[in-house]
Order: sequence, then structure tokens, then C-alpha cells
Amino acid sequence: MDADGGSARAKTKLATRQERFADSYKAELDAFRTILRTGKVDSALTSFSDGLKVQQIGAAAKISARNGKP
Repeated sequence: MDADGGSARAKTKLATRQERFADSYKAELDAFRTILRTGKVDSALTSFSDGLKVQQIGAAAKISARNGKP
């Protein structure tokens, strides 16, 4: 990466996190608004339990990377 946040090899500017995930953020907000308006949760959405598991896995991965152990 160069000083301007671009790829030194490709000479292109890398997308920011916000740019990469803009569509996902919009979909999440749209789903949340629908739930607030209608009270109905789309079955395609993840559950609280699934979200908690994802957070636990992420935390464990961070600890593993820091300690250098599985």
C-alpha cells in the first residue's frame, strides 16, 4: 500500500471499508426499518444466537492470533 492508501503494485486506490460494505449496510438498515414498521422478522435474517456465536468466534480468533496458538 502506498502513502495515499492505494495499491503500490496496481497503482489503484483501494476501497474503504465503508465503500466495500455499503450495499450490506443498506440492506441491514432496510431490514431493520421493515421490522420496525411491520413487526415481522424476515426468516432469512440471522438470529441473536447466531450473532453472538459470530462475536465469540471473532474474539477467539483475535486471542489466537495474539497468542500464536489455535
